[in-house]
Amino acid sequence: MSASELLIHPERIDGSEAVLWRTTAAESLATGLVTDAPGVFGELLRSGVIVEATVCSDGIVTQLGENCTWGEVGAEVRAAVVDALVAPNVDWQTTTSATDNSELFAVIDTVFAGPAGDLIRLHGGSWSVESILNGTVTIKLSGACDGCPAVTFATGLKIDRALRAAHPAIERVITV
Repeated sequence: MSASELLIHPERIDGSEAVLWRTTAAESLATGLVTDAPGVFGELLRSGVIVEATVCSDGIVTQLGENCTWGEVGAEVRAAVVDALVAPNVDWQTTTSATDNSELFAVIDTVFAGPAGDLIRLHGGSWSVESILNGTVTIKLSGACDGCPAVTFATGLKIDRALRAAHPAIERVITV
């Protein structure tokens, strides 16, 4: 696949400065926190321009460093993501969704067995845990919730509050 053939779309995540680079090209990558990546993307990660990157089934979530703005480096980050995704035979290095997070998975299951899950089910949606890394839980909403604007404003905030209140290790919740 060439860069011109790659479909990629940036989406800001739930009022944070993180951006999900939505693309099907990420499906071939191992999900988890990116520890190294090819080309300029890896350089941006090592230099601190990108302070965190996570591969999920829908794409790649990137968080910029403190002194960077999307206005200043957004185009460079986009180009770096595209180039890294189309680089032939180059592996991304990621940590996996570790099984040592079993306690957190149990807490998340409990939260979704209650009102947070009821809200999703009531609207014809479903959920799955994409990853739990460094205090960040990434939840994928699907079914009727996929792409619904209420996810960001209503459901996303309720899920965020419920999960962070349920366990002190959960510092941030991303819904994709």
